[in-house]
Amino acid sequence: MDHGTQLWDGAASPAVARAVNPPPNLEVVSGGLGDHEPLAHGLRAVRELLDAPDCVLFSILPDTLAHRAAQGPGSARLARALETAARELDPLVQGPCTLAPPGAVRGDTEGLALGDSPVAQVIILAERVHRRLALGLAAVPRTESVTASQVRFAHAVFRDMVRVLRTGDAQAPVRMRGDTRWEKHRFANLVGASRSMRRLFSTIEKLAASDVNVLILGESGTGKELVARGIHDTGLYAGRKFVAQNCAALPEALLESELFGHCRGAFTGANVEKRGLFEEANGGTFFLDEIADMPMALQIKMLRVLQEGEIRRVGETRTRSVQVRIIAATNKNLAHEVAQRRFREDLYYRLNVVKLEVPPLRRRKDDVPLLARHFADKVSARLGHPTLQFSPEAEQRFLDYDWPGNVREVENEIERLIALHGDEGAVLPYMLSERLRYGVGVEFSLDRLDEMRDLIAATEYLERAMIARSLDRHTWNKSRAAVELGVSRQGLIKKISRLGLVRPAPGRAAPLPGTDTPEDADAAVLAAFGGP
Repeated sequence: MDHGTQLWDGAASPAVARAVNPPPNLEVVSGGLGDHEPLAHGLRAVRELLDAPDCVLFSILPDTLAHRAAQGPGSARLARALETAARELDPLVQGPCTLAPPGAVRGDTEGLALGDSPVAQVIILAERVHRRLALGLAAVPRTESVTASQVRFAHAVFRDMVRVLRTGDAQAPVRMRGDTRWEKHRFANLVGASRSMRRLFSTIEKLAASDVNVLILGESGTGKELVARGIHDTGLYAGRKFVAQNCAALPEALLESELFGHCRGAFTGANVEKRGLFEEANGGTFFLDEIADMPMALQIKMLRVLQEGEIRRVGETRTRSVQVRIIAATNKNLAHEVAQRRFREDLYYRLNVVKLEVPPLRRRKDDVPLLARHFADKVSARLGHPTLQFSPEAEQRFLDYDWPGNVREVENEIERLIALHGDEGAVLPYMLSERLRYGVGVEFSLDRLDEMRDLIAATEYLERAMIARSLDRHTWNKSRAAVELGVSRQGLIKKISRLGLVRPAPGRAAPLPGTDTPEDADAAVLAAFGGP
């Protein structure tokens, strides 16, 4: 009697996942196939090719399995046997491969990527989808051995089933795993649940009862102005004026007039007197961004403001009293600027009463899902699109990327996705920017290629992009990439070496030169998405 196909959902579980229509036990296989007809045909074809009465299709996750479908009266026993070998299976699957007991496959096995099966008498066809997910199909042949050609045909059928599964998963996207209710982790317009951000929030709260000057350090795009606004909105100056000025945005003459104001006739074009930003911020908070770029002459005038609380407009002789709280920020190492005599030491110590450091996003990867959800909700509401969802693979690319542009880059990526694909309701990998899909340093642009006039540089640019993409598609299997690109494997290896392409560590995009990578990054990723 031929048995039907039992289908299970894809949720990760140490035990056999729940059935869509749960039977009394897994050996009683029944139920309509519906849209899963291709899987049923695939399972039946593999059983016939390998002469196997029992067959189980499953996902391989870190330390566990999630069963997807099965055929055969002994499929429950096979599923339980696979679960006991889950920990051994995951590291064995690094690409398309076949795992079989010794001697179980006879004939020419070249190209099969044959390995030892961790389950006795069971042949496992497997393929790595990405770092945290592989798919496998296990079968128990009736005979002691099968031919290599039988296995090749069965593996071809299995790979078609993988495509069916991946298409189905992509069409049923899910929210990012873990706690992405960003509202719970919001503090004064800042979003974060990592330890470093919780420490930052705690320090801001402590500053609420004081009016001391604050120096904020952090890379571009980390949200230094938001931190300054958080200090203002939760402190003594809440409800008063908050004035911000980027010291690198104006030349020295204009910046002096902008900060301190000027009297009529102070310089050509000064037809009326003007209040400076210090006067505008009187009684409130003045945020000076990129303070390290302030000209040396203006740094001396800044000292007067900090020491005496007095300013003098350009062209005037009398002083005016102001009472402002100064919050300064920079993305440079201010102590190094002092040592290089590009910043006044006395001004540095006047500003550096309380120093806050905003960590870059690559050091707090567990905040990426919260920020993505926060910006997705915010931008979707603004543009009138439905709430954005993320497929598992798109979600993984967000985690793998190092975000050199920090929070601002996350926001820009989400805005781009919603503007271009917001009406589709789901983010799939092909929708992401190339830097997320293929890693930093392999972005490809036809416009950029068109602008190039150097044939050698353009050829290398195209060659780098094509090789990087092919390696990514084949999980850095050089043999398969070489076949796809039409070159020899040895030739491809030489090109990889010449172009300086480096395989990213498992689950991570290649980091930018000079950036640091915390040793606990993988632990942070697992914690962010509810891992062990």
